[in-house]
Amino acid sequence: MNRSYISAAGIALLGVGVAAVSVMGPDAVGFIGLVLVSAAMPVAVLLAVLGKLRRKVPAVALVSGGTLAIGMSLAGYALVGGTAYFVLGGFAEWLADSVDGAIDTDLMSVLTDPWMILVAIEVVVLAPLIEEFSKAVSARLTRPTDRISALLAGVSAGVGFAIVENIFYAMGSLFDVGGWEVVALVRMLGSAVHPVAAGLVSLGWWEFRNRGDRVGSLKLMAMGVGVHAVWNGVLVVVFVVSVAFSGDATPLESLLVTISFAGALGAIIAVGGWQSLNRVAAGDALDPVVDPGDAAKMSAWVVVASTMLIPAIVVALALSGAS
Repeated sequence: MNRSYISAAGIALLGVGVAAVSVMGPDAVGFIGLVLVSAAMPVAVLLAVLGKLRRKVPAVALVSGGTLAIGMSLAGYALVGGTAYFVLGGFAEWLADSVDGAIDTDLMSVLTDPWMILVAIEVVVLAPLIEEFSKAVSARLTRPTDRISALLAGVSAGVGFAIVENIFYAMGSLFDVGGWEVVALVRMLGSAVHPVAAGLVSLGWWEFRNRGDRVGSLKLMAMGVGVHAVWNGVLVVVFVVSVAFSGDATPLESLLVTISFAGALGAIIAVGGWQSLNRVAAGDALDPVVDPGDAAKMSAWVVVASTMLIPAIVVALALSGAS
């Protein structure tokens, strides 16, 4: 077996094991352990990709993904977030007042909070656009010369970004904020998201500049941003569900549901990304359109689409309880 695959599997298993221990007993792992967990799975993803493509890691893309892309994203958040607050703040307050009391108070305190609405908009819609553009710029610094190098540069930038972002989340443990161990574990389950999304956007950008199929290139970039948006939507969904049923479920039940939900979607994204990698490595074109006759891909898309129904179901249940 390829050594890169063996190393990737070993690091991934070690990371998941340490993450599981951190959830059961946070004091047994500590901040340093969470930092190692934060880096473990993205590194495993990168090693697996390098093993498949049999190329060396583009260090410039990896480092700039964790530095330049992070800096550009933070600047983008500040600019877009401030603009959204001034433009949408009044609308968010009007929306909160108009539906206040119509649904269960605990749930609506979250759903109608103006800040929560703005955060949801930024997390699900704006953050993927900002972050994927930032990672694409980092990937371009390697000056990729072909489709494979463009894809690998994007994946590497995504890995660098994921490591640093995960460490930021792990820093919550330094301030005695509970629950960061669970966040670290959930993010590990979605470790393929940043590399897959950034790889698709980087490949789309390269093809846009070097090939005549502009529509297909734009579809690839949109698909990369869409993967990121779906994953961020999951974070919002899990938060809403946990608040809605906080009084009806035990902490262990909530944890199991969260991990299962994130793990299922993370696995689908990882498998889809690996299939795309195989096609690029074989020199085939990537078609963002799913063939209705492909049962496996259609099933995966049905599962992904179904996850987006959960917020509507939660609101319906809350409405029925309020009536």
